Amino acid sequence: WDELLSVDSVDLETQALRLSQQWSDTQIAEAVTLIQDLAMIRAIADSIDREPPLTAGHNDARQTNIAWHQDHGVRLVDWSWADPTPEKSDHTMFLIDLAKSGVDITPYKRHLNKQFAVTLIGFWLAHSMWPTRDGDTTVREQQLASAVAAWRILQQDFGASFGD
Repeated sequence: WDELLSVDSVDLETQALRLSQQWSDTQIAEAVTLIQDLAMIRAIADSIDREPPLTAGHNDARQTNIAWHQDHGVRLVDWSWADPTPEKSDHTMFLIDLAKSGVDITPYKRHLNKQFAVTLIGFWLAHSMWPTRDGDTTVREQQLASAVAAWRILQQDFGASFGD
């Protein structure tokens, strides 16, 4: 979130529109709403406990880092991201990734850490502004899409109530 303080909202909206050129009109409108709500989201982020109780976590729990085998069950891939994390952070990242892909996560919303989702919005937005080495913006687009999905979940499922 601190990195976003130095980014002009016009620059952020320009980048969001550039990254979302392949998106539907609804998805683009959600990205614009996210940028317009940034001051409110930042205020929520500023109220989050900076030293929550930590548990072991993966820190990159996305569909591409989780494998499933019918005989062996679920396995995390690439444990190099493992570190102490706030409770339910892996659940939160994975559910946001599923929602971004169009999966209805309503039955699982109790597994979300809403405050961590707000933290992730800032993380993903800040990273979406970074240049890439080769000019391919696919990763930046996915980071923006994740931030948009997280904000959509928080608005739809929890409204203005972000406390756990």
